[in-house]
Amino acid sequence: MPITYEQYKKSLGTLFSEEKYDELLALIQGGLTNEDLLNESLLWIGLMASKKNDPKYALAALMSLSLRDSGPIPIQLLTTLLSNQLRLSSVESNSDKSALADAYRPVAAEWYRTTPTEFEAFQQYFLALLVSESAENEQLAKKMLHWHLPELTKIQSILTVIRLLPEGYLPELGAVTQQGDKLIGWIAVKSSQATPQLVIATGGKQMLLTPSELLYQDAEWSILKVEVIFAQQEMDYQTVQVGVVRAGRQQVDVLVGCPLIWMPTTPPMYQRKDEKAVSNALSSDFSNKTKLTKNVSKKNASNKTQVIGDVTNKIGSAVDVIIPVYANKEMTLACVQSVLACHSANKTPQRILVINDASPEFELVDALQALADEGHITLRHHAHNMGFIGSVNHGLSVAKGDVVLLNSDTLVHGDWLDRLQKVAYSTEKVASVTPFTNNGELMSLLAPCDPAKALTPEQLAQLDRAASIANAQDMSVPLDTGCGFCFYMTRDALADVGGLDPMLRRGYGEESDWSYRAASKGWLHLGAMNTVVAHQGGLSFGEEKRFRVMQNLNIIEKRYPDSTKNFKTCLRRDPMKHGRNRLRRVWLHEQAHTRINPTQQSELRICHSLALAERFLTDIEANRFQGHTFILARINSYQVTLAGRAPHAWRIQYTLPDQINLLQQDLQKLGVFTLYADTYSLKRWWQSTVPSVSVAATPHSMVLNAAEKANTAEKEEAADLDTLLNHAPQKWQAWQAEKHSVILAVVGQEEAFASTEFIHLANQLAAQAAPVYLMPTRYPTVSNAAIFATAKVFPMPFSLSRHDERVDFYCQHFPLDGVLLLDTLPATLQEARLLDEKRNLPWLISQDCLDRCDSMDHSAVAMKGEGMASMERGFIMLHQLKEDNVFWLTNLQQLTYGWANEKTLINANTADVQRSNANSADVNSTRSGATRINNPINTADN
Repeated sequence: MPITYEQYKKSLGTLFSEEKYDELLALIQGGLTNEDLLNESLLWIGLMASKKNDPKYALAALMSLSLRDSGPIPIQLLTTLLSNQLRLSSVESNSDKSALADAYRPVAAEWYRTTPTEFEAFQQYFLALLVSESAENEQLAKKMLHWHLPELTKIQSILTVIRLLPEGYLPELGAVTQQGDKLIGWIAVKSSQATPQLVIATGGKQMLLTPSELLYQDAEWSILKVEVIFAQQEMDYQTVQVGVVRAGRQQVDVLVGCPLIWMPTTPPMYQRKDEKAVSNALSSDFSNKTKLTKNVSKKNASNKTQVIGDVTNKIGSAVDVIIPVYANKEMTLACVQSVLACHSANKTPQRILVINDASPEFELVDALQALADEGHITLRHHAHNMGFIGSVNHGLSVAKGDVVLLNSDTLVHGDWLDRLQKVAYSTEKVASVTPFTNNGELMSLLAPCDPAKALTPEQLAQLDRAASIANAQDMSVPLDTGCGFCFYMTRDALADVGGLDPMLRRGYGEESDWSYRAASKGWLHLGAMNTVVAHQGGLSFGEEKRFRVMQNLNIIEKRYPDSTKNFKTCLRRDPMKHGRNRLRRVWLHEQAHTRINPTQQSELRICHSLALAERFLTDIEANRFQGHTFILARINSYQVTLAGRAPHAWRIQYTLPDQINLLQQDLQKLGVFTLYADTYSLKRWWQSTVPSVSVAATPHSMVLNAAEKANTAEKEEAADLDTLLNHAPQKWQAWQAEKHSVILAVVGQEEAFASTEFIHLANQLAAQAAPVYLMPTRYPTVSNAAIFATAKVFPMPFSLSRHDERVDFYCQHFPLDGVLLLDTLPATLQEARLLDEKRNLPWLISQDCLDRCDSMDHSAVAMKGEGMASMERGFIMLHQLKEDNVFWLTNLQQLTYGWANEKTLINANTADVQRSNANSADVNSTRSGATRINNPINTADN
């Protein structure tokens, strides 16, 4: 009877607690071949290896798990492992210890990025920054301290932080924040010192307070509670300062969290307004002030498209465009000017209501004031900063009709407002409308929650025109929540739901909270697929953004328990997909050929994942490859995505074979005449799925760019293959002697991972307990999945992963010792170069690998040349490419020789005997962890 997940987890826990590690490993080995148990198995290998003080083994298992599971647990265990190893100084090899130290700060940063509101994640990352000698890291540490101290409520957390801080790091150790109608916080003083007084200043008044409630005390520290209750109506949007005054000192040291803006505790409510009166008022307002706005005549209004029920007469009603501004003169004025420039294209009466939230940029304020004086905008000033939510609610309170919340880092085009309003009144009970954009959560043009770089005005105009054509009929789609970069809100919904919740932090997720609140009252949210608005994004609060977003998401999840599940459902269903594809195809066929194919590319590469395709296109932008600006990526067995980078990032998805005609039309527009696949399994998949379209053999031209080829050609004659090979064993032995244990990334195509040599290598590593851990970047074929049961092979498919931050960490910081190449195809070399882009990792390649490449039926193996055996030329070129940081192995089994650890000392002679014995053994599994698997060469597709 198959074991259940719960039974498996319980058995693992029991064996671990009883320290029966051989039995634990034997059980884990069975779980490693079961997809349902694989994650749990990797987790327990990490725990077991950490307990047995084998950090490389634990790192390999946990890093493998972290790419399969984007949650915090794997990366938390990695951080704790590295921290403990460095703290205990228990790593035997100096090179290993140096590698772990280099990895500690990045892995702590990744844990913090994943769960910034978790105290332990903050603690580890803060400590890593604190001990850094970088001035930039020290500055970030101080910023983080100011974000987190006001949020600390547990005594143990407060004590942990203040004990980490160097003497005098902060003028005073204390923090305050607003909680409802209370000012709450804490102050820490040395137990030997007198209790200081607090000065609380607000509204031009001051009050003195002596904290009296003791929260904690020991021989070193006393922690005192700060709590003040204010009359809410008198305090709204007032600035509050809290400082410490000590006896005999004139200076007042401000506590962390100050100055703070006192926010109302509930969202404001607004009255319904008479649409006709509002329209007349706005039309009159603009006709008196500027010629940029056209009044809407009764005749024009009567010609509007008829829609459902009583919403018909709402089209043509007045709209306030609210733009909260704070900084960045150039970007803000570009936004305002784009709205002004579109006035004549829109028939909707509108007012541009700019809220200056106490901007520190005087030139920006002067420029806005000039526009207001000329009658182009209505400008409201704040005497002090009220934050994004305060600014929006201020704007909503003076708005006369429907509103559009427009970020100051956006650009609009054409009759954008007419189209948004048309969607808003295309059906009843619509609360909000959000257009397509380059960076806007569900409505992002690449894919939901997949942001792209900002659009230029010209690029926006082309995309917006394509949207208005492609989605003129099917113009909207239901959304789980809108996005605040451009957020159309109907007046009836505002009157029913109210404004934004001021209790949310720093203006992140406020539109999501409003959307869920409206949905709970029966209101709908729509995506406008007929409109595109450009959005810069990510500029408002920099590194603080994710922390504030997670804070607010935690609040929203408590208020609306189904919100995360519903959002993920919308994300998975992706109802915007068809609208995006229609838009992009119209856009594509309206482009000049030289804009979308500036290099006159006539070949199209098919790669095995969108993640790898995106990284390849990034390499193009970085000039690591030349001549290719688009690529085709396999998504699954029936879908492909065409992705490009000219003139900006774009994608079109196709379902095969049904949409092969559309793909052929688009390729013809791009000028593509040849398709070729990265790997042989990809080629076979394409031929079986789309037999009507031929695919060519893999070319070698994408391995090296022109400069590298020229450089290699110059050095080729000087290269002495005999010298290189004669020195290879000594070089390998010297490198090996520096290592106590080794983690190797393994790159190659699917067939290589199914080769006899690789399977035998995994078996030998397990049988001989060699401290070598292999991390293949591709999953093996299904029939070869048993290779994981060796507990020496941990999948690391970073080229398949869209968790970009995790992949970047793995490629740049994970303490790999080298890269083992199983072949030299272009896709393999690209993955190898991604792994050592920021560091010069040694590459390991064996003669049997190149021999196998030669024996395969492909005329264009990467690095293959004329006039010299491809193996010899390939080795020389790899040396030139890697500046001689390549290790030549006689065969893969050489990796099992010469390792010394606590269990065994193996030399080349005894290894041959053990390998012979292992070949004749028929062992399924043993308590020592040796596992024997069948090794047929399997070339089936994944």
